[in-house]
Amino acid sequence: KKPKKNRKQKKGIGAAGIVSLVIFLIAVLIGSCALFLYAQTAPYSDTFLPGTTVSGYALGGLTAQEGAAALAMLTDDAVDAWRYTLTWGDQTYTLDSAAISLSVDAAATLDPLWQIGRDGNMLTRYLAMLSLRGDGRAEKPVLTYDMDAVDAFLSDIKAQVDRASVDATVTYVQGNSEPFRFTDEQTGLELETDAIRARMEAAILSLSPGTEALQPKEISPNVYRAELENATVLRARVVMPLSGSAAAQENAALAAAQFQNVRLEAGERLSFNQTVGL
Repeated sequence: KKPKKNRKQKKGIGAAGIVSLVIFLIAVLIGSCALFLYAQTAPYSDTFLPGTTVSGYALGGLTAQEGAAALAMLTDDAVDAWRYTLTWGDQTYTLDSAAISLSVDAAATLDPLWQIGRDGNMLTRYLAMLSLRGDGRAEKPVLTYDMDAVDAFLSDIKAQVDRASVDATVTYVQGNSEPFRFTDEQTGLELETDAIRARMEAAILSLSPGTEALQPKEISPNVYRAELENATVLRARVVMPLSGSAAAQENAALAAAQFQNVRLEAGERLSFNQTVGL
């Protein structure tokens, strides 16, 4: 008999080994992800995220203090220089930033940008960074100002500009060769301030100084001198000598005075008793 050869048994990786390998690979993957997330987010742990801007100025990588300084650099000069001027004839009215207490609310402007990705873990912060890679997040300066001061400013101007229209008049001048005296009509003015107020507030929000000429609305009178002159004609003149006592003559003069400037329309009848008050 030939001697039997020893057969070696081939053994593969067991189930426990596979599990261990999987766990190891998962741990390596998790560790790599954690390192990647840390590398991406650590530089911005105490700064604004990339993609955040205010008035077009990039805040990414700036601390909160640096962001506030950048905002002041962008807005302080514009706030100090803001003014709005209204002109009317030879009059000029100017409202400046101090009069309306114009200022920038730094906290209200920067806090929404600072809080992006601030809550949660590194993954949350990284996802927030990814969301900013497109259009980013832009804010405009949040301004505080006193519109009551604007309203008072416009109210004062309106009081100077507004005037009521005046009708032309005609009066009878007794004993004059020209028996009628006429006065001219006057066109009224009314300043409508709502649209001006809206334009002023838009100029405040954009920190853009403005100038405009006032254009009050004209208010037409109801009666014009030319109309009165064309419609007023001396039809007759009656002169009656007075006699009798002084008291009788005074009563007659008082009665005659009641007919001064009485207007009769075509076809209308005049009552002496009603006119005099008897």
